[in-house]
Amino acid sequence: IRKKATARKKFLHKGTDYLKEKFSRLRSEVKKVIQESRESFFASLGSFLKVNPNRFWSVLKFNSSSGNIPNSVSRFDNNNPGSRLQANTPSDIATMFNEYFQSVYTCFEDLSPSFQPDSSSPLSSISSIDLSVEEVFQALQNLDPSKAHGPDGFPSRILKECAFQLAPSLHHLFTKSLHLSQVPAEWKLANIVPLHKKGQKDHVENYRPISLLSIISKYGFVNGKSSTAQLLSILNIIGKNLDMGLQTDVVFMDIAKAFDTVDHSKLLQKLQEFVFSGSLLLWFKNYLSGRFQRVTVHGATSTTLSITSGVPQGSLLGPFLFSVYINDLPSYVSSSTGVGLFAVDTKLYRCIKNPSDALVLQQDIRQGLRCWSNENHLHFNQSKCKVLSITRKTSPLVSPYSLAGDLLSFSDAEVDLGITISPKLTWIHQVSKVKSKANKLLELIRRSTLEMTDIKARNYLYLQLVRSNLA
Repeated sequence: IRKKATARKKFLHKGTDYLKEKFSRLRSEVKKVIQESRESFFASLGSFLKVNPNRFWSVLKFNSSSGNIPNSVSRFDNNNPGSRLQANTPSDIATMFNEYFQSVYTCFEDLSPSFQPDSSSPLSSISSIDLSVEEVFQALQNLDPSKAHGPDGFPSRILKECAFQLAPSLHHLFTKSLHLSQVPAEWKLANIVPLHKKGQKDHVENYRPISLLSIISKYGFVNGKSSTAQLLSILNIIGKNLDMGLQTDVVFMDIAKAFDTVDHSKLLQKLQEFVFSGSLLLWFKNYLSGRFQRVTVHGATSTTLSITSGVPQGSLLGPFLFSVYINDLPSYVSSSTGVGLFAVDTKLYRCIKNPSDALVLQQDIRQGLRCWSNENHLHFNQSKCKVLSITRKTSPLVSPYSLAGDLLSFSDAEVDLGITISPKLTWIHQVSKVKSKANKLLELIRRSTLEMTDIKARNYLYLQLVRSNLA
């Protein structure tokens, strides 16, 4: 390559036929060597599966180029409607993403500095937590070594492999944090990675933030809970109605920017009403306040911006805190209307035997949900809220449902906690969705492994990416 560069420089300087021929020959040789090396590398890529699987996946991801952020992005100009602001350098791109992600936060009246636990809390409340060194050791042992590290730079692999040595010190740190109701500032900083959702890749509005926190800061209370129990419970009720020839209307609600717009002061009040008190409640207050975020793109990192609302995304406590925040929603609707809550997935369902049942459901939506929304400062995205009538009747009872003056659209099928629900509870839509996803993954494997001759590696990719989705 150096010889080619030297020959090119001499040819451009003197321009003789001899130098031109020499440069052309060296250029052809370099191209041939690069192509042979590339083919040899991809031919042996399968060997990385056993010795270094992370490298195998990183090469495959780079070769597919599916997650790359463009070198130029834009966003809506709030000061000039109809036009877009451009960012063309890594630093400007990182700043634009960070400012957009911060724009969804809400500035509520800051009541938290004056917030103090109510001394009249119920006797069953939790005011403190005791940790043992063994519990910390087990938590470190259970870490996934492949997970990305946060702003503090501590990789989970080191924490896991040095669990015995680190557990006593971390136990002291955690105990001190809970005792003083203080969370280290380094644990409140989030590294944000933009992840493309859909649409044009050069529009920052088409990305969602993936938050990377310090692994050490990820406190959690509940493990092993899944959506399966709730899904089976609700589908069992709907299935019984279907077997009796009855109709069930399900209203799938969409809370706009749910995790990002939680009112911290309101959340603290709900935590106190729930089971928490004393120094533990003050710890939650400190945990929620003074949080910051930054974005890294193309090697450039933006300045930090404050997080004024929401629950910490990327944390183990985030889903728990959000569940506490929306836990009182069922009390705003009639007792005969079912409510399904699982993190941001919210739905109302009711057996519709006559127009009166539909009227009750309409009142629950128009009055109950609106009242809850106003009191909790969370707003529903009406355009994404859908109604699904589940029945085998040839002429089902069609009732208009509205929220904030907007009619809700009826759907032919809705995805609920990863499963596509159809009006007759058949598997046609779910099978079609899985089939479509499998075909797309097969095409991705084909395009990404055109130069890979290792059949075992291709079979491995099929089992990991395609077969796993068909199981």
